[in-house]
Amino acid sequence: MIAALDISRQRKMVTEDEARRIETLIRYFQPPPFPQVSSKRLIQAASGDKKNRAGVRRFVLLQGLGNAVVVEDVTDAEVLAGIAYIRRLSESRE
Repeated sequence: MIAALDISRQRKMVTEDEARRIETLIRYFQPPPFPQVSSKRLIQAASGDKKNRAGVRRFVLLQGLGNAVVVEDVTDAEVLAGIAYIRRLSESRE
């Protein structure tokens, strides 16, 4: 969820303030630690997600508070940036 939120933020679909509020709420519920797997493996796993159809990767992103949308154009670079963001968050908590 935090990676998708970061992609939404980078695409300017949510404001910085909205993203901060949502991230604070997600972190309040103490999500599990980020797995120690390679980014390549995570990209591969995203390709096998149940939301995907006919080889098209689908992501649920936020377009403002309470407004989720399904998009089909998230690039590998955006996914990798979201993964990097989560890794930085994980490192800052240690």
